[in-house]
Amino acid sequence: MGRRLGTGWSDDVELPRSTDEVTGELHEFLHVLGVPAPRVLVGHSLGGAYAQRYAQRFPDAVAGLVLLDPLHEDWDLYMPPQLRFEGNTPADAQMPQLPPEVIDHLRGMLASSLAGFPETLRESLVAKHASPERLPTGFREGRNVISVMSDLRRGGPRPNVPITILSASGIDAQQLTFSNEAQLREQIQGSERLYASFAASTPRGQHRTIADASHVTLPMVRPDAVARAVTDLLDGQLKA
Repeated sequence: MGRRLGTGWSDDVELPRSTDEVTGELHEFLHVLGVPAPRVLVGHSLGGAYAQRYAQRFPDAVAGLVLLDPLHEDWDLYMPPQLRFEGNTPADAQMPQLPPEVIDHLRGMLASSLAGFPETLRESLVAKHASPERLPTGFREGRNVISVMSDLRRGGPRPNVPITILSASGIDAQQLTFSNEAQLREQIQGSERLYASFAASTPRGQHRTIADASHVTLPMVRPDAVARAVTDLLDGQLKA
């Protein structure tokens, strides 16, 4: 889906933003670029929720969805109380101040997950995403996660297009910086059940588990799995 405003190298905007703001801008952006519809959207995590919302709003513009560990409106139904968003995600929460040694640790882990990238590109990405301006981006953007889930719930069914869900069942050091392994295992077990149910609920849904990647690293360490999912989806479309 590219980089949303306020993330990566995009222009700064106040975060969080509504699903209609994000998907409306994407729709306009694709039109300006002249990307013909229908299109296959690939979204990771919160980006996966935006891809689903885009499909709800613009069903004729979507040929299929490839969702990488996506946020889904039924998330809390599959999680124990301590891992649910409802009741644990105050809208006015502030990201804690991270000490320099933790930031250095995060830089090292990000560099490791980008090991397959060319060195100059990898250094540029690490510098940008671990900068004081961009480090809190994910935290800020996710503060309205409950509103995002509500939008998906009210938005109605996804269009009848192929939907492939890739989920990561591995755990990385970055996740262990902020949580413990037992909690992460509980979360993975819950999300695996959710994604299996999600895939089964759609006419052309698939769920594939990627064991050698984590939620954070999935698109970076297994781009081959993502590319394969897109290729398989397109091949299926052509044969349909």
